[in-house]
Amino acid sequence: MKIERLDKPDDLSILQDNYLQYDVPIIFPCDHYYTYEEYKAYNNDMKHFHSGRHMTVLADIDFKKNKCSIIDKFYTFIGEISIEAFNKAISSEYIEEETQKYMYTIQSDFGHADRNEQKHNFLKRNIETAMSEYAIVNGRSYHKGIKALKMFLDDLEENIRELLNGKRVFAARYLTNMLQPTRLQRGGYSWLMEYMREELKHFDELNIICELTKDIAKQWRIADNLCDKCFYSGDTLGNYSGRIRNVLNEAYNNEIAVYEQLNKIYPKL
Repeated sequence: MKIERLDKPDDLSILQDNYLQYDVPIIFPCDHYYTYEEYKAYNNDMKHFHSGRHMTVLADIDFKKNKCSIIDKFYTFIGEISIEAFNKAISSEYIEEETQKYMYTIQSDFGHADRNEQKHNFLKRNIETAMSEYAIVNGRSYHKGIKALKMFLDDLEENIRELLNGKRVFAARYLTNMLQPTRLQRGGYSWLMEYMREELKHFDELNIICELTKDIAKQWRIADNLCDKCFYSGDTLGNYSGRIRNVLNEAYNNEIAVYEQLNKIYPKL
């Protein structure tokens, strides 16, 4: 993939005519405060606040329906918002000044390769990323994937004790904040695998993966809900740690099963 920076156009039809109709999506700066009404129908955990550095993907514009089709992996949203909401989201005064000036296109590196080949290559890169054990962030190496999840679960009880010592009655809320990025990411990954199943129907493994990733997303939501139940009931997080561990262990076992299926797909790509 290569990313090209665009000046933000005054006329949205430029994006539709030059990019979107050719299946070239647009990454745009988005203050999700203005997309809240559409998002909350899909994500009950949405919070209504301004965001200055968030980015979202624009896939299509239907001027007759006055709708934009967008994909927001972070907030697990794939659907339509009004053009009015889109314009407000991209022009919000809360977006950082430098970011607000530009949009970005995502161009394929595969030139004139047919769409099916591009989908195969996209899935292959996705599997390679999933299989890598480390992520490099600002020059530092971090564990990721199955190994990172296992390390997190191994330290879960100790982390809960530390939260109880430092945050006391608010410990459950802090654990929720720790879980949220992974919960949202696993929900987005479930949607991505559903898309790949529809696009690459000949991989039977994707049918299994889709069911597993749905379960994984559900298990992370359950863990988050347990934290909420603990906090709002006035109970102590220590009394919920066993149930939280059990449901995350289920997610971990399902993650292992997903990796097994990805390994089966990879040689075929």
